[in-house]
Amino acid sequence: MRSAALFLALGLMACAGPETAPTVEESPLDVAAQQFPGVDVQAMANCVRENATEAELVLLAEGGELAQTTTRQILAKPETADCLIAADVQLPRASG
Repeated sequence: MRSAALFLALGLMACAGPETAPTVEESPLDVAAQQFPGVDVQAMANCVRENATEAELVLLAEGGELAQTTTRQILAKPETADCLIAADVQLPRASG
C-alpha cells in the first residue's frame, strides 16, 4: 500500500502543470520542494538517478516534457520504489 501511495504522489509531481514549471531561477528540485514541503526531494532525485539507465539519464538532462515522461517511467520501476522506501522518503498521502 505504501508503494502505491509513493507512485501516486510521485506521479503527480512528474505531471506538474505549467504553473509549476521551473523558471530560469528555479531548479526542478526547487519546484519539487515547493510541491512537497518537508519531503527530502534530494533523496527522491537520488533514487531516480540511481535507477535510471544511461539512455534515461540523457533524456532527463534534456528537460521538458520528455524528462517528465522519463521520470514517470523511472518512478514506476519497483527498484525505484524500494530505493525511496530505503531512503525513508515520506510523501504526503494523496487525498481522494
